[in-house]
Amino acid sequence: MKLRSVTTRMVIATTFLVALITIAFSQIFLYQSKKALINDFIRQARSLTENLALNAELGVLLEDVESLEALGQNLLKEEMVKRVQIENQQGKIMVDLAKEDENKELQKSFTAPVILSRPEDELSVFLSNRQEGLNKILGKVKVTFSQKRLQIIINKIRWRIYVFAFFGFVFGGFIAWYLSWIILKPIKRLVQASKAIAEGDWDMRVKESGDDEIGQLTRDFNRMAASLAKKKQELEDSYRELSRQERMAEIGRFSTIIAHELKNSLGVIKGSINILAKKKEAKKTQETMVKYINEEVTRLNQLAEEFLVFARPPQPKKEKLNLGELIHKLKALTEAQGYKEKGVKVKVESEGEYPIIYGDKNQIFQALLNLLENGIQSSPEGGEVSINFRTEGEGVKIEVSDNGPGVRVEDQEKIFEPFFTRKEKGTGLGLSIVKRIVEMHNGKISLCKSKTGGACFKLWLPKE
Repeated sequence: MKLRSVTTRMVIATTFLVALITIAFSQIFLYQSKKALINDFIRQARSLTENLALNAELGVLLEDVESLEALGQNLLKEEMVKRVQIENQQGKIMVDLAKEDENKELQKSFTAPVILSRPEDELSVFLSNRQEGLNKILGKVKVTFSQKRLQIIINKIRWRIYVFAFFGFVFGGFIAWYLSWIILKPIKRLVQASKAIAEGDWDMRVKESGDDEIGQLTRDFNRMAASLAKKKQELEDSYRELSRQERMAEIGRFSTIIAHELKNSLGVIKGSINILAKKKEAKKTQETMVKYINEEVTRLNQLAEEFLVFARPPQPKKEKLNLGELIHKLKALTEAQGYKEKGVKVKVESEGEYPIIYGDKNQIFQALLNLLENGIQSSPEGGEVSINFRTEGEGVKIEVSDNGPGVRVEDQEKIFEPFFTRKEKGTGLGLSIVKRIVEMHNGKISLCKSKTGGACFKLWLPKE
């Protein structure tokens, strides 16, 4: 994952957290402010209503409408008061004053009883013509207040809170970006250093700073980089030493095989020459000895050629060639070399037209010849070796199979290794040379079991 996505996620997460906290506190503040304003509105409205009821006591008692109207007009001067109603004890509306207000939904009414609070003896002058035992409740007042101003104040507070939340969101995002930049800056340096080391710059180190966790991580990274560079050098030294040892071991095996083969061939040649030196031997015996010498010289020559091909394989000289014609020529050659004496038949099968490929004619011929000879040698008397080839994808597939005993399971992984052989006479280079030729042509080779239980070598060579 890219580092900038981590930065973005940190900024988003921190900004979201700041915004969430800001909105939460804003809502709490808005709720508390709204609650306080409403309580203040109710308290003030009740106070005005109760004061009106207290002042209207005498006017209601005396049914003095003019004084009551004066009280109502005086109260209507308050901005929030929209209507004043005063009723007597019998429920008759004595005063009903109102101001125009289109918004009826934002109005709230409060009522208060007009109570006789003064002693009757103080009111004797006013009660001379009235009956005694007046009711304590003289009437009631009803005052309607407008909440428009309250709503305006609440809306102003709400918008101010929203503006504050927005700037808190922006400020939180900036703080989050700055903090992420501070935190991730050394981590970015570590990432860049890691990429440099991965690309081969083993001397890359990160500047150490601070005693916090990031500083400790930087120091640990530098120690790790130094340790990796040291281990790399040790591995390279070990690899060079191992390669040298492997080359020496390969030279040893090479020398052993050559010495063994030379010793056997020279022994046969020496014995034949000693017999030829005896002039008394019959002519037929002399001819046989000459044949032995010729065979051993041929085998030594073949051995030398195999070693040269393995040690210094020439680069393929690619040309356009007909694979079908090459395989039939190979079959004719093996038959001419006398493999029929063993009674082994060579069968060639193809699907469709003969494919055309680009490759080194001699090298491909040598590879197929090695496989064919290996199959003939592995087949029993009267056996059969088949060569099947066909076009497959962008290349050609060739299968060389026999009906011999097959390759042991424990030998299948080593079959293409140089100098590996189970034959009494052989260098163990034939199949390794085949594999090298195929790979030089950008092809593939594998071993499997044939339908008859023998060995089957599958080759795939590109057409171009």
